[in-house]
Amino acid sequence: MSSCTDETKQRGSIQAEGYRNWLSERKKLRHDLNSCGLNKVWLSRKAGRTELENRVLIRMREKKIKTGRRNKQVVSRIYVFIMHLDANKDKDSDMMIMIILMMIMMIMIIIR
Repeated sequence: MSSCTDETKQRGSIQAEGYRNWLSERKKLRHDLNSCGLNKVWLSRKAGRTELENRVLIRMREKKIKTGRRNKQVVSRIYVFIMHLDANKDKDSDMMIMIILMMIMMIMIIIR
């Protein structure tokens, strides 16, 4: 009975090791695929796109539109905050305005 249990444990150990190896390879593949990136320009100019490629391109465009709207909302909220600081001037508000403007410029560079 003990040898049966040992054999079962050994088989389970081998299966677990196989699963860990498979999972490790899968994670590496997923990382490699994610780091390849999908070139939107290439896909939009590609002749004879498949249905899947068309759906991916549509989703990419929709995501860019949503991101653009979100970025505009963030910038407009920052602008309102700056105007509030400017209206209620104190000695530190000028420095805050400069810092916020620099942050906006950095965000705009990242967005592009």
